[in-house]
Amino acid sequence: MNYLTLFILFISSSAFGFEQNITCPSFDECSFENNANAISFESESTKLGILTTSFGGRALSFKIQGKVNQVETKEVIVTIPVGGLSTDLSGRDDKMWNEILNKEKFPEIKLFFPTIEHEFSGIKTVKISILGQDHDLSVELTSTFNDGKVLVTGNGSFSLKELKIPDPSIAIASVRDRFDFKFKALIQ
Repeated sequence: MNYLTLFILFISSSAFGFEQNITCPSFDECSFENNANAISFESESTKLGILTTSFGGRALSFKIQGKVNQVETKEVIVTIPVGGLSTDLSGRDDKMWNEILNKEKFPEIKLFFPTIEHEFSGIKTVKISILGQDHDLSVELTSTFNDGKVLVTGNGSFSLKELKIPDPSIAIASVRDRFDFKFKALIQ
């Protein structure tokens, strides 16, 4: 092998560390459609067994870190402060932070993506760490690489029971066990 080939192999396999802190000033300004980096979730509640309505939430702050090279992004960790989650309803947020997710004892939710190949589209299994326990989570993922930037989008769903998250239902309203989520991240 000549030196040029070795140099090209070295550059293409070298990974550069990155860390991005994402913060939105308000629920409305943190919409999925208007931001390059966003995390949102949805579910439904049924009141008095009659009226079913959907509700959503967003991560107002989160951190993305990992390593990126010309071929893949690896060792990606997304850290979401529990207090950075919002449903835009203070009573529901307070219950989510303190009673359901126990913010004092478990202040963060983490997602770990071992490897995301650039120009990938398919299902990946990632790890989620929530309430002090790790679980596998299937995510439909798309990754594109353009101009030195990686755009990762994904979606999926999870069961509160499977992740051992306490049921947030109250006497007059039950909450569906399945939560849907989507996210996107522009890694620069």
